[in-house]
Amino acid sequence: VRGLVHEHHVARIDEQLGKKAALDTRFRDENGREVTLASLFDKPVVILPIFFNCTAVCDMLQADLAQLLNQVDPVPGQDFTVVTLSFSDDEDPELAKTAKHNYSHIIKRDFPLENWLYLTGDRENILALTDSLGYYFVKRKPHVYVHPAAMVVLSPEGIITRYLYGPGFLPFDLGMA
Repeated sequence: VRGLVHEHHVARIDEQLGKKAALDTRFRDENGREVTLASLFDKPVVILPIFFNCTAVCDMLQADLAQLLNQVDPVPGQDFTVVTLSFSDDEDPELAKTAKHNYSHIIKRDFPLENWLYLTGDRENILALTDSLGYYFVKRKPHVYVHPAAMVVLSPEGIITRYLYGPGFLPFDLGMA
């Protein structure tokens, strides 16, 4: 049920292909500005849900995504927008800014970094969005989560069109999606 805050017991993805993401959700970008998800849609959007304090797979996923942006045929920023979303409600724009700084160095091509947003938010908005994406994570204790390794590709209308599973995202798959 949308808007209902609940705990999940299994980290998993229930693909929601053809459904609309929760575009009315609000987050803060890495500069602390409020962003409504809907405002990002005039082109396809790729969302990578992670958390910044993750010492395991999230670092790999972020590096993978940055490498992918060097190799993919559609032009990032021009043909699609990229969102790294922290699903940890105790992370803030400061952490997001540091993460963006660290991973943007991997980008070798001409890519307007304002089109790669690093978002943080409160629990209600995070769950509304992740639930709408069918992306379920489990909080084990503060700063410790079990979560799927996947990116979600959405159409310019906010419709979920593809799930890409990592680590080891393929440029071809993202290009096709």
